[in-house]
Amino acid sequence: MFISNYIVDETVNRSLLKHGSRVITVGTGSVTSERSLNTCLLSSQRPRYISLENITDLEALKSRVGEEFGVVQPSEITFHAGDGTQLHCLGDVSRCRSTIDIRIAKIPIHSPLACSRDELYPNLFGNVDRLCARYGAKVIKTDNMGMVAYYSNDPVIARHVLQEGGFFSKRTPDPGDPLHFVSDSEALLGDGDSPAFGPSHHFIPPCVAPKAVRYYTPSVQRSVEKAFYILDAMSDGSLAFNVYQYMFKLAGQIVWKTVFGADLGHFNSIEAKSYKTIHHLSEYLALKQRLSLRPPWYANLPFGDPRRMREVRHLLWAGVDEAIEQCCTDACTDEKESQLYKGALHTNCLAADLQKAVDGKGNRLPREHLVNSCLVLFGAGFVTLSTLLSWCIYALCRYNSVQDRLLKELLDHGVAEDKAWTMDELNDMPYLDWFVKETQRIYSPSLQTARVAQRDVVLPGGVMISEGSVVIPTLSHQDSVSRDSPVRFDPESWETKAARTLPQSRGCAGFSRTLLEVKMAMALLVYRYEFSHATVEPVVYDAELLAVRPVNLYARTKRRTCWPGPSPKKEDSF
Repeated sequence: MFISNYIVDETVNRSLLKHGSRVITVGTGSVTSERSLNTCLLSSQRPRYISLENITDLEALKSRVGEEFGVVQPSEITFHAGDGTQLHCLGDVSRCRSTIDIRIAKIPIHSPLACSRDELYPNLFGNVDRLCARYGAKVIKTDNMGMVAYYSNDPVIARHVLQEGGFFSKRTPDPGDPLHFVSDSEALLGDGDSPAFGPSHHFIPPCVAPKAVRYYTPSVQRSVEKAFYILDAMSDGSLAFNVYQYMFKLAGQIVWKTVFGADLGHFNSIEAKSYKTIHHLSEYLALKQRLSLRPPWYANLPFGDPRRMREVRHLLWAGVDEAIEQCCTDACTDEKESQLYKGALHTNCLAADLQKAVDGKGNRLPREHLVNSCLVLFGAGFVTLSTLLSWCIYALCRYNSVQDRLLKELLDHGVAEDKAWTMDELNDMPYLDWFVKETQRIYSPSLQTARVAQRDVVLPGGVMISEGSVVIPTLSHQDSVSRDSPVRFDPESWETKAARTLPQSRGCAGFSRTLLEVKMAMALLVYRYEFSHATVEPVVYDAELLAVRPVNLYARTKRRTCWPGPSPKKEDSF
């Protein structure tokens, strides 16, 4: 039985695009144990031969075709005769004398809808959802002067893209990747095949796992309480403040204390400036992003932004190296090694923990990777935490009932002005957990988690992605499958099982640490202050940065002087 090529042109989803389809042509003039298949979207590919020796049913044929042609969800493959009739079993395929059309869930394999980058910005969140809904598409393709990227808001596609298996990987050399301008072969943000990737991902996750992070709870609480002096002054003077600017300083205070064990003094006075290394980090990221828009040779110029970027990089790395040396001197006086997960028992910061940690084989994180790993631990955590805290304050101001409900839960759990929180107590408050997760869902601080296609891939829905393409699932999770009203801010929706199901295969390594930090900040701030809006215009965000930070969000704090009583305890009924 011989299978050859065939091309099918169809119109799909009102996009008025021509779509090629993977097809099988069955001839009955000879008997053979192989079939020839070809993809017609990429004419450069040659026909492939698939042995039918071990194929006993249609599901086995789907699996084999999926392997050959990169169909990430082979169960969706359907086979159709030339007249469109679906073939339901292997016998139907064998007896069919016409061309057999391979489709995905009865939809011909097609290229994604193409649109201009101008249709996405400045509201990337809303416009991806709008375009996908308008055209019934699952993937949107953008081309910005040759830099091609694919966006999707579909949770099923996000699950496959973020798995990082044989179809997709974390590689940042492509200019279309949002992390391209901060990629570094010696850092945690480098490619999956970089020299630092293996050692960093071996040592860092245990050091920021819940088992280790819980020991940093007291230092996180003290860092948040440092901000009370300034926020009290804001309350006394009825002053409005730019939320992101102050959450920027608060996040820097918290994360630097956790990573390097030092107090930056960000809230010693209202006029206190950000620490020099934090300033260098912000400047370095801005310069890197600016240079990423230029030709590659431009970064080698001996003047202007290229020269300043090299100077700032040197200052940034030197500042982190100095902080590591200082914290390791202050953290512990001996040179004893510590096992992974147990380093926090003997040190007061992550940098000292990483320097002294050994795995089960007695290996340590190489010194040449330590500075870069600590820089990413601080930089990535600081950028996302400052943005997430800002959006949490925005949610408190916009949804007053949420603020009241959070305060009620805190009182029900015995909150007091001098209470020393533990990680278990913070995790024991379900509404606080739902509030943080709902804020992340609606106002995700990081929406551009990109992956690169390792080969030609067919995504659910029949969307064809060519090898080397950058696919970016937008992480707003506003899908109607898991929620009745996905665009409504509703923390209680997380109580349902459908809402708690994550579409991706794994989370961020530092998620437990960030969750502890933001929960601690919300518990302390909501108990002490009442937040209200002070913004006189619609809030906008800076979509050009990796973190989606609110630009013009202003708020006021009012120091609480009285609190409602705890909820009455429910009596047991017999």
